[in-house]
Amino acid sequence: MTTIPGMLTEGLKSEYEGPNWLCIPLKDTLATIETGKAFWKPHGNVHSIAAIVCHIIAWRQALIKVLNGIEKWELDQEASFDTTAFGKENDIAWSNIKAILEKTQHELLELISNTSSFEKTVPARNYNYHFFISGIVSHDTYHLGQIVILAKQYDAHRNNN
Repeated sequence: MTTIPGMLTEGLKSEYEGPNWLCIPLKDTLATIETGKAFWKPHGNVHSIAAIVCHIIAWRQALIKVLNGIEKWELDQEASFDTTAFGKENDIAWSNIKAILEKTQHELLELISNTSSFEKTVPARNYNYHFFISGIVSHDTYHLGQIVILAKQYDAHRNNN
């Protein structure tokens, strides 16, 4: 019989490391993206790949706080896209962003394995731990799609210039 922690950790692992039904794990996708592509933005009000990964990290860190029992937490949606918190130079920031994302992956897998009550309500929210963890997997997958599209747009832009 599959347990709730087992299902949740498997979902997080497959989305991040594969294999998954998308056939494109987040970790492998980011490994192919060099700094220039990570910080490129198309015209309009669109975030860069690096900014999107920062946002993914921010939500993962919020979940880590909740799973560690921290009751007072907030997430500033707009600030969550700020890449400068990871370094002033793009090469350093991109390296740090990928390393911190990897760190959150390990932390979440450990915390989920050790969580006993998935029905507990998330502080200041109207949902439980199970919903939040499942939401993070969906959230990461949603943004993975954006990352893939932005990477393809970057390649097309470079090939046309």
